[in-house]
Amino acid sequence: MTLDHLHLHVADATVSAAWYGRWFGFAEHAAFGDGSLALRDDAGFLLVLLERELERDAASLPGWLHVGFSRPSADDVRRLRQDMAGDGVRVDELVEEDDYVSFRSPDPDGLTVEVFWEPAAGV
Repeated sequence: MTLDHLHLHVADATVSAAWYGRWFGFAEHAAFGDGSLALRDDAGFLLVLLERELERDAASLPGWLHVGFSRPSADDVRRLRQDMAGDGVRVDELVEEDDYVSFRSPDPDGLTVEVFWEPAAGV
């Protein structure tokens, strides 16, 4: 069984699509009349962004809730964090352990996105 897609409610689908496209390689796959955009990454994972007035703010989300993107190397994680920070994106401190490197950043709607490397990630 394979996880196939993630559906998110967002304040502005165009803004979120640009953010996920720039930082995580998603490209527009389809647009729908309900205001949603379907994006795919190189691996074929589908990210659906449905534009809705959000009934929550980032502070109301559980602290543990996040989306995770694995990278092929620890250096990839470090580079992406540096690039995002250099572009003015808020990023948390880098976590570095022998077999795990990560950072977190909020997406345009405040959902926490984790970027990580670990040998077991298989990337």
